[in-house]
Amino acid sequence: MNGDALHGMRTDQYGHRASRRKPLPGRAAVFVPEACVLDWHLPDAADVEAVHWRPRALAALQTLELRGYRVVLVNGAEMAEPGAQDPAAQAMRSAGANRALLQRLAEEGQVHPAGILAPVTPKELPDVLQHTAQCHRLDLRRGWFLSWEEGLGAASRRAGCRSVRLIEPGRPLRRRWPLLRGHVPMKFVDAAAFILRCDGHPPAEFEGEGPTAPAATPCACRP
Repeated sequence: MNGDALHGMRTDQYGHRASRRKPLPGRAAVFVPEACVLDWHLPDAADVEAVHWRPRALAALQTLELRGYRVVLVNGAEMAEPGAQDPAAQAMRSAGANRALLQRLAEEGQVHPAGILAPVTPKELPDVLQHTAQCHRLDLRRGWFLSWEEGLGAASRRAGCRSVRLIEPGRPLRRRWPLLRGHVPMKFVDAAAFILRCDGHPPAEFEGEGPTAPAATPCACRP
């Protein structure tokens, strides 16, 4: 199934399929925490060249773009380096660093995100998502918001997005979380594959490379 499937079917995180709708002018988007792509937080432009990518992250982003999604990165204070004295201040970096990071993504991963959102609170997130959708002609009803913070996930659903609960990079899942919207928390690359399956796309090329999702993480949208 090609990218037109995004206009003809929609499966939410409950596994419910919506009836067919007329194509909408906006593109589907996936909002991805920056920490799912970088192996450590990026405080300023001087560190851009030293950044390493997380395994399979660039392949996942590239596949999402090839399937018709617009990628938007989300910067957050929770991504600051462990032991930082002021994580919130460290999360706010210069526009030049953001441009340098987007340039590296384009050159090394052939990925072209719409931009990088600044840290926001759950209360602010719906308005920020709506503004981003207007600026980049996105359809939030066909979009996905990825986060390990349920407060942000709930806020994104109020704005019309579907959400996926993530396992925070670099931190093992220490306890069993309750089922959330049809699935358990998962790694970013598994979440990308989950999104593609729920929207009716063929299996992703990056699936099967390295560790796979646990058996307890099924795609709730399968018939």
